Amino acid sequence: MKESILLLALLSLIQYSVGVSVLTNYGKVKGKRIKNALPRLKDAKIVTKTVDIFYDIPYAKSPIAKLRFKNPEEPNVENIDGRRREFSECPQISRIDGNEDCLKLDIYSPFERSKNTTYPVMVYIHGGSYKAGSKNMYDGTGLSQYGVVVVTINYRLGIFGFLTDGTDRLRGNYGLADQIQALKWINRNIRAFRGNPNRITLFGNSAGGSSVGFLSLSPIAKGLFNNAVLQSGSPTAHWAYHNTTANLKRQANLAFKKSACDRSTFQASITCLRNISVKSLIKLQLKFIQDRSTDGGTFSLNGDDFRPNVDGRIITDDPLNMIKKKRCGNEFYVVGVTKDEFSDMVGMNYALDNVITDTSTSMFGMGRSRFEIYVSHVFGSGFGWDNSIVDIIKYAYTDYSLRKDPTNNRKQYIKIMTDMMLVAPAVRYADLLQRRKCRVYLYNFEFAYDERGSYHQIELEYLFSRPFRKKKRSLDQDGERYYNESDFNVSRLVMDIWTSIAKSRKNLRFDGFEWKPFRPGAYYISIKESGVKNYQHLNADKVAFWNELVPRTLRGIEKIRGHVKNEDINDIQMIWLWITGSLLVLFFLITLVLLTFTIRLKYSNDQLNRSPYATTDGVRL
Repeated sequence: MKESILLLALLSLIQYSVGVSVLTNYGKVKGKRIKNALPRLKDAKIVTKTVDIFYDIPYAKSPIAKLRFKNPEEPNVENIDGRRREFSECPQISRIDGNEDCLKLDIYSPFERSKNTTYPVMVYIHGGSYKAGSKNMYDGTGLSQYGVVVVTINYRLGIFGFLTDGTDRLRGNYGLADQIQALKWINRNIRAFRGNPNRITLFGNSAGGSSVGFLSLSPIAKGLFNNAVLQSGSPTAHWAYHNTTANLKRQANLAFKKSACDRSTFQASITCLRNISVKSLIKLQLKFIQDRSTDGGTFSLNGDDFRPNVDGRIITDDPLNMIKKKRCGNEFYVVGVTKDEFSDMVGMNYALDNVITDTSTSMFGMGRSRFEIYVSHVFGSGFGWDNSIVDIIKYAYTDYSLRKDPTNNRKQYIKIMTDMMLVAPAVRYADLLQRRKCRVYLYNFEFAYDERGSYHQIELEYLFSRPFRKKKRSLDQDGERYYNESDFNVSRLVMDIWTSIAKSRKNLRFDGFEWKPFRPGAYYISIKESGVKNYQHLNADKVAFWNELVPRTLRGIEKIRGHVKNEDINDIQMIWLWITGSLLVLFFLITLVLLTFTIRLKYSNDQLNRSPYATTDGVRL
């Protein structure tokens, strides 16, 4: 008896798989059925421990040769062996040997005995500043056990996904078009994987979050999904898209020039770019980054980045204007950030290292001179803002009783970047949506396992069940860290919250807790190890600072500059008018004098010729 119990206990810890296949509109797809998928994941809310996994399913044709820098096309009809993950990362600066045949997706489907069971679908768009990342980084096995079908997708990145000259001949936004094509494939085929195409939630982090925002506004993506979750990314953030077309033509021309392509005609140039190697294009993109770094460092955020633009098709107008025209139905919008977004990015501005003499800086401290140089560089050199604005920012984020405290200076710099880059845009997006009668929910992820706090993307390792898949964290500067009970609790909590979003039809509830909508009351939930709780007014004073005071002050400065400029122009015009008028008067006077002199001379000669004292040559004696 004891032996049988021990055997059953051992079997509960063993993961094993069998083959499985489904038929899609594009052919048969083989996958694997994993039983007891995550042995260490135990939660009463789990609906099954068995998950079907399908890797690297093409949702579009390979975007190579003539299809490079074009919108994706329907995939070929073929049978796919999705039992093993192949190398399918899209080309990117971190992988110079990337594979352009990368427009693929992975599916994680919960399996229960009932053949008629269907589940809500969650589609994840990865982040990476539109130039890095891959679906391979995110394992949906844990999430799917909570009763949702999870889909992770690749899309074209960097120069491959976002090169544009600002015209219809090279629109850009190919990465966004890939995301839309993936959603179309999912809508047509997800029933074969027990997914409900009428209940699709789109979620993404960072650039993936802003992508979700763009698709939620785009007429091209209308009807392809229901709910949207924007994690640490918003379409209203300045970094999310090109808010001016001024640099786009220059960007394309530079690409043609730096690649040594024939520039006699546009067609010759683009044909050349479509035929050069992946490695050459990656090196070309690296040249853009190096040039930008030389010209102002890693925070020259108005430089020649490859990112979305207002193309008139996917992004039809400035996102702020698109939101103002939006009509909402029964969908949810969940918007959120982490408490210390930029805490693991301090010290990444390497271009300034040679000019900063302040050495009192570490991972957890920042000297005052470095603080001031960083702020001046980001907003002065990077954004081109007036020094008066830069000084206002420094003042607003300085505790003068701790002005020389390196720990506090670092903390305040993190707050500046977190509030400006992510928190203020997130709240602005949420506020604008609720004005359109949309159902909006806001969150702040606050759990931290070390001194860095709740840094950018920290919630992803919990959302994608990493504590239950790995024993240790990735190596960091302090060495190895083992996952503990706190990590397990937070991971279970986050997976429960996110899958509840996908399952909910009316109000958002999970584990007996009701998440209050953003308005009225500016509510948000705080997510910690201890659980969740409703609060109000996330970073309200600093959100008002960035969303109201700074823009108003910038407009005031531009107005003053314009007034001064106009006065200068008027002064110059008056000077030139005076000079021109004076010259005309002088010319008229000289002409008049000469004419008078000529007449008088002629008259004198006539009189002389009539005089009896005149000689034969007319000269008086």
